[in-house]
Amino acid sequence: MIEIRHLTKRYQYIKVISDLNITFPNKGLIAIVGSSGCGKTTLLHIIGGLDKKYYGDIRIDGEPIRKTGLKKNVGFLFQNFHLIPWMNGKENIKLPLFYRFFKYPIYDKNLNIEKCYSQKTHELSF
Repeated sequence: MIEIRHLTKRYQYIKVISDLNITFPNKGLIAIVGSSGCGKTTLLHIIGGLDKKYYGDIRIDGEPIRKTGLKKNVGFLFQNFHLIPWMNGKENIKLPLFYRFFKYPIYDKNLNIEKCYSQKTHELSF
């Protein structure tokens, strides 16, 4: 369960998120909707640990994320692939190992993507 309490985020003088309080359940599908510029992407960046400059408290299963980190709890599927063009499929898949986010076997065994290993990024289509 993700609990957000009194989350506030500013970009210089512009307050994008103001005193947000919300609890996301352990299971289910959540949709974050709203008009352009209302803070949807900012919220996801904060929950995912991509943006660490905010005020408030975010907890996953009761533990503050500033203390425990998010490596085991949150992952992203980007709208754009964000692949490194000079690396082949296997090298892109293994890249998180460099940052120690995941163990390699999770990718190839569960996703059945061995055929992508030798392909260049411009050849991939998912």
